[in-house]
Amino acid sequence: MRSAFVNLPWEQDGRTGIRAGCRFPNLTVKKTNSYVPFPFLVAYAAAYSESKGVDVLCIDGIAERSSLSSVLARIRSFSPDLIVAETSATSLKHDLDALQELRELLPESCIAVYGPHTDVRPLDALLGSAVNFVIKGEPELTAYELVGAIAQRRDPRSVPGLVFLDEAGAMAQSVPRKQIENLGTC
Repeated sequence: MRSAFVNLPWEQDGRTGIRAGCRFPNLTVKKTNSYVPFPFLVAYAAAYSESKGVDVLCIDGIAERSSLSSVLARIRSFSPDLIVAETSATSLKHDLDALQELRELLPESCIAVYGPHTDVRPLDALLGSAVNFVIKGEPELTAYELVGAIAQRRDPRSVPGLVFLDEAGAMAQSVPRKQIENLGTC
C-alpha cells in the first residue's frame, strides 16, 4: 500500500499562497512573505500511515517552494494507491485544478481531500472528476483505513469519515468518525 500526502504548491498571478497549518489561507506577492506554517495535519496523517506499514511520500510543496509540475512528477513517480491533499476555501479552485492534472497522470490512483471547506460542502470537491473521496474531520485514521480499503477492494462505506459519489452519482457517506481525543494513543 502506498499513500502520498501533499500540501500542494499554490501560486497564481505572481503571488504565492499558504494554506496548511495557518488560520487564514492567503496569497501574497512572491518573495514578500517568509512565513511558512508547518502543515501539521499533512504530517500527522503521513506519519500515522507510515507507522502502520504504509509506504508514504509526504510533500510540502509550499515550504519547498516547488513548482506544481515538479510535485506532480514526484507523485507520479511514486505511483501511490491513494493521494491525500489538504485544501482550503480560498485555494479550492486551484487545488482541484492541480488534482485534475494529477488525475490525468495517475488515472488508477484514488484522490482524497480534506479541509474546513470540504467538511461543510463536500460536493464542491466531488462534482469534478479529480476527487474520489472527501475525508471529514481529522485525516489520520481515515486516510490509513482508506488506503487499506482500496488495496483490499472494500466498499468505502466500511471506512468511517468519508463522503463520496456512489455508483449512481449521488452523494454517499460512511458513518461519521469520532474525533481522536489523544493522538499519542493512536
